[in-house]
Amino acid sequence: MKFFRALFFVLGVVVCGIILLSPLALGPVPGSREIWLFQAIRDMHAGLHLVPTLNGLPLTGQNPIAVLLFSLVPFSDIVSLRLASILLGCAVAAGTGIYALLLWDMKSAAISALLTLTSLGFILTFGTLNVAVIPASMCILSFLLFSLIYIKNYNSWWYIPAYVLVCLSTITGGWPMLAFFAFGILLLILFDLSPGRLLEIRAPWGILLAIGVLGAAYLTYRIAAGSAFVTAVFSQGESAGLFSRLKAFTLYTLPWLPLVLPAWIHTEVDEARDAWRSLLPVKTAFAVGLAIILFAPRYSPGLAVVCVPFGAMLAGYWVAHGFGSPLKVEFIRGICLALTGAVIIAPALVMLSLDPISSLSLDMGSAAGLGFFLVAALVFFWLVKRRSYSAMIALCVAAVSVLTWSVALLQLPAKASAPISSIEEMSTYSPLIVYRDDLVMRGYIEYAGVQPIVVNREIVPIGESVYLAASTDDLDDLIEGLNSRMYTSLISSFEDHETYALIRLSPLELTQ
Repeated sequence: MKFFRALFFVLGVVVCGIILLSPLALGPVPGSREIWLFQAIRDMHAGLHLVPTLNGLPLTGQNPIAVLLFSLVPFSDIVSLRLASILLGCAVAAGTGIYALLLWDMKSAAISALLTLTSLGFILTFGTLNVAVIPASMCILSFLLFSLIYIKNYNSWWYIPAYVLVCLSTITGGWPMLAFFAFGILLLILFDLSPGRLLEIRAPWGILLAIGVLGAAYLTYRIAAGSAFVTAVFSQGESAGLFSRLKAFTLYTLPWLPLVLPAWIHTEVDEARDAWRSLLPVKTAFAVGLAIILFAPRYSPGLAVVCVPFGAMLAGYWVAHGFGSPLKVEFIRGICLALTGAVIIAPALVMLSLDPISSLSLDMGSAAGLGFFLVAALVFFWLVKRRSYSAMIALCVAAVSVLTWSVALLQLPAKASAPISSIEEMSTYSPLIVYRDDLVMRGYIEYAGVQPIVVNREIVPIGESVYLAASTDDLDDLIEGLNSRMYTSLISSFEDHETYALIRLSPLELTQ
């Protein structure tokens, strides 16, 4: 009976995940964050090889194994590739729910899975095609499996699959994934005041697996492609300040991040020792994940999704067990619940109002979305006054679902298609160059069916003018930097989150 209950629960989570995320997969063209990976996968489908390519050149600076694994999907259209991401996301949400079901109860499991599915980081990661999907999935599932075996005292040989998963996560996501798992399990055992159990977790097998898998990946790419690709396997991302890292963590864990504070306080004073111990892996993983995001030498925003299911489980347990709170800090509960609703409904009203205001027209889809969130704002305010906490959470889950569908059906198709036509016009100029590290523009140019000249940023035209197609966050800064070495003339530009520009570059001697 327990097996069938768990099976039906998993199927329910998968169905909910597909219903929530499937509108995001239906856009016919890849977005700016997907375009380079989509083109690299298509190149791999034309001829599977260890080193992925883009514009006919080896793709440096990105994990080649993640691209290789995505290329094993037997379909090359963007919808099918996004569906593969969605299915991995459903596996993560189902694993989160099963963990909560085996340790707590069905109510905690259902709420934890729903909060995971409706977290912004989960939607941004698993609703799109991106390289963080595979390593994040493997890393989360590995820690969940290890923690479940540890807490429930299952056969210690089951630790081996957890070690295999974290090795796969490391070779597709880099050292931060291994650091998260290693520090997480070490602190879990120490906080549990059971250092003797370090001898029971089959650590030598884990170390041997890590040496074997990581060593094989290192040697393979060192021999086949050189040091540049070895670096990309184990060290990805870029340098970033503390504020940028904290911003990414906050964004990915919304809208449920405010609930983590009262949930943490409640579970710290919970008198039931078993409940405290079962929540220890969740708290440890959430704290270690935050530390890795803030202090890892190289940073990738997608890593923040690793914290999402653990924050969702902590909040889910608290919600399922009555929103308990110590009397001295009971006011925090109401503030955090109200803040959760505000960070969903207020941005939703702004997002759905921008297009109608700019175009001075209101279609039926936008009107329906705005109407829903206006009513939701009034209902939520009424629920806050009545302190109907469970109804507030249910309304927030519904609001996230409606917002996801609204954005996917009303805004994303136009935003994804707009750069395509602009860049197709840019691709008619010749000779056309793109920067090697500008993967977005390289992907768009290849998508337009043009073979550009890929150059380093230090390039200076000699003898004749060339046309640079570039994507940038600051067009003025880009042109100012170019003007110090050559003459520039802006031919055209298009703005959509970032700027896509076509710039004519001429040698200084031709302008004198």
